[in-house]
Formats: sequence, structure tokens, C-alpha cells
Amino acid sequence: MKKAIALLLCLLCALPLAACKPAPEPDGELPAAQLEEVYDAYLSALVPTRVIGMPWSSPDELDPDSVLTTYEAMLYRTDRPTLDAMLVEDVCQFDASAVEAYALETFGMTAEQTRASSYYDAERGLYLLTMGIGGAWGVRITGASRQEDLLDIRYDLINALDEVNGHGVLRVRLNGGESRTYLSNTQWDVVLED
Repeated sequence: MKKAIALLLCLLCALPLAACKPAPEPDGELPAAQLEEVYDAYLSALVPTRVIGMPWSSPDELDPDSVLTTYEAMLYRTDRPTLDAMLVEDVCQFDASAVEAYALETFGMTAEQTRASSYYDAERGLYLLTMGIGGAWGVRITGASRQEDLLDIRYDLINALDEVNGHGVLRVRLNGGESRTYLSNTQWDVVLED
């Protein structure tokens, strides 16, 4: 009887703990110490492309060639052996289903939108991309804020002379874990004082 009562008491005490979920990250402005981490996680793969270089507000406005370049950049950063295995004579041969799944999850693009890429080879079911990432401009993160599952990343567009040419806000939906969907990229030019 004492064992049954002790077991019942243990279970009753453990119930509130079992119902506890980890506290969500707080909403609001992210501390400056986290900005480099935000850049690495959300901006670095976009920098050499028009995904960050041009304003857009829906997947219809995205350049599918640039989305494919973000796929290459993501593999370059996270899975270099896989990227190297796809390289045949300086041409990356990406499986269409993998690219289209990435474009859907990461940008909300349909397979049809993704296949509008000039790199798509329908006969082979591959995207063929000449190796090479880079550009004459970059991005400097200036701030970030979070509201529930939305992350707004503020940045400056920087030219080759390290001058600010414009400003932008990239909006990202955080889907849990490392999954995310880029929702929009708003930009405006630098206003010069008289």
C-alpha cells in the first residue's frame, strides 16, 4: 500500500513537469552579440545572389537561377563533400527533386517556378550550374528583431569600395529547428544629404 501511495505521489508531482515545454525565444530586438550568428545562419548563402540583391515580396518575383545559387552556397557551407561529389568538369549536377524540395521549403517556390531556371535540364532531371560563387557587392547586417515565428533582418548593401548603396529588410519565417522560409526582401536606396 505504501508503495502504491508513494508511486501515486511521484506521478502527481511529475505531471506538471511533463506538461512543461521549453520557453520560446523572447520577442523583440536581438542583441548585437547575436548578429554574426544571424548573418551566418540566414544571410550568408543569399549574399552572392539576386535573392538578397533585389527586392521581392512573393516567390513569383524570385529569379530561379539565383535560388539555385543559394542551394549551391548552402551546400558549400554545410555539406562540401556532397557538393564536390556533384561536380563534374566544373559543372554541378544537382538532382531536380532535391533542388525543388529546397526551393519549396526555403522560398515557397513551386516545382514549375523552379524549373523556369535556365540551369534546368528536363531530359536529365538535373539542374546544371557552372561552379562559382561571388560578386562585387556584399551585405552588412545592422540589426534583427523577432516577433513569434517571424525574424526581420536589417542590412546594408555594400559595394566593392565598402560603401553603403542601400538598405534592406529580409523577412524570414522560422519553421522550427533549422527550417525556415524566406518571405520577402524590402529595399530602399541611400538618401544623400544636400
